[in-house]
Amino acid sequence: MYPDKTLTPKEATRLCMLGTLAAGDVTYADIARSVRIFTGALLGPSLDVLASAIELLRLEGLVVFSEAESEDREKTPLHMTASGRHELVSLLKAPIRENGGEYNRLVVALKVRFLHVLEPKDRQEQIEMLLDAADAELGRLDTLDSVHGGESDLFKAWLSQERATVEARSAWLEAIQATL
Repeated sequence: MYPDKTLTPKEATRLCMLGTLAAGDVTYADIARSVRIFTGALLGPSLDVLASAIELLRLEGLVVFSEAESEDREKTPLHMTASGRHELVSLLKAPIRENGGEYNRLVVALKVRFLHVLEPKDRQEQIEMLLDAADAELGRLDTLDSVHGGESDLFKAWLSQERATVEARSAWLEAIQATL
């Protein structure tokens, strides 16, 4: 983790792998494919470190092969251990990096994707954290508007569009919060 206890890119990858396993046993190859598609869709293509990351989960005892390892390892299902579940919950509860930009989109998407894994109280806390992050983002947009909003009509329109996006996200999160 970073010094502020937020997730590093490697930890976001771990969260995605463990969260994928939370629904049940998944093959090595299917985990790698799922993580590659999910992270790639949000951040674009990146270096392929998935094989070593999955191996690290195995070495740390967070996942095990759910049956005898076959000759084609990539087709052997993996199972999350109790330690793996504990690690998943810990990663899900990590704070969001302030001013994390595009990388934060990945972390938020992972939190929302696997929110159902958490206990109700922890779900509430995560929604609160996401709402706080949206409020902070609105504050930064307000600052930009007050300092630079008068410089360009196009920039003013962009600020308005960004504000509408964040406000819509906040409304959506509040609606989710009301159902928890």
